[in-house]
Amino acid sequence: MRRGWSDLTKGRIGMWRSAFVAITSFVLLSGLSFSAQANMYRWVDENGRTIVSNTVPPSQVRLGYEVLDTDTAQVIRRVEPAKTEEELAAEREAAREEEARREEQARQQQRDRMLMQLYSDEEALLRARDIRLGEIESKLAALRRALEREEALHHELKAEVAAAGSKASAKSIREMESIAKSIESRRSAIQQTEQNYEENRVQFEADLQRFREIKEVSATRPR
Repeated sequence: MRRGWSDLTKGRIGMWRSAFVAITSFVLLSGLSFSAQANMYRWVDENGRTIVSNTVPPSQVRLGYEVLDTDTAQVIRRVEPAKTEEELAAEREAAREEEARREEQARQQQRDRMLMQLYSDEEALLRARDIRLGEIESKLAALRRALEREEALHHELKAEVAAAGSKASAKSIREMESIAKSIESRRSAIQQTEQNYEENRVQFEADLQRFREIKEVSATRPR
């Protein structure tokens, strides 16, 4: 019985040893297989030489490299060089410009829709232009007539005060000064109204040109 138990124990130990050797061999062979399948890398160094290696030095990582298939030596992936601060700044600026362009395009599309809703045809736009500019011209004419009257009155008062000399009344002097301020205000109003007239004229001209462009594009579209 003792001998039988000893033989059984030895047999089990032998089996365990065989299994351990088999597992260890498998792991080692697997490791070799994985190593054989590891990627290769290619890059050009600072001297212009093409380098191929199974590792990429840290100094080269930011400069870019290629990942090669170990069996075919074909490029399977390219890692681009890290961008400089100047390149990143240029990209940000380009992105801002593109965003501004899209925003302007959206605003133009909105203006186009409003333009086509406001005017059924070119004649309607021209009538609206003539009415608006006519209104501003009428306002300008009224301002200029009022300015002429005030300037004439101021001229008379100034002459009276000058003729009276030291005997000129305080009331006449105050009235003359008040009219002088009114004249300045009137001239400023005329200047602003003239600017408003020009802005409207230019805007209507631009609207007319754009209206014609939209109509021309619409006419060429297939129905």
